[in-house]
Amino acid sequence: MRKFKVSDNISIQEKNISNLIESYFGQVSESNENKFVVDEPKHSTLEEVCIKINYDSKEVMLDIQEKELSEIQSNGLLSTVPEVIESKNEFLKTVTGTTVEDRKKKWRKDVLPTEETGIRMT
Repeated sequence: MRKFKVSDNISIQEKNISNLIESYFGQVSESNENKFVVDEPKHSTLEEVCIKINYDSKEVMLDIQEKELSEIQSNGLLSTVPEVIESKNEFLKTVTGTTVEDRKKKWRKDVLPTEETGIRMT
């Protein structure tokens, strides 16, 4: 499960997370106040989508279970993979307020080694 920080200027309490999940991934089959599961995603290359929201720390945890590559290829679904990636990125942009480029920059800053320390810890 990957964790994404929500921008300070975004209020996730004001968003209807369940409706957003349904528009990007499909019908929510299981939910409580902070966990949402899509057992049958609308994207045929996915097995399951699980999203947890931590409203206090303003974090979104996203776990997307994909079908095996051999199954995707044998069913002729390889061409739909970019659409799935775009859907995930648009969902994260809507919920967290950060683009894929912003997330990459933050990851590089937090994770990649630096000359002084060898590895940057946050």
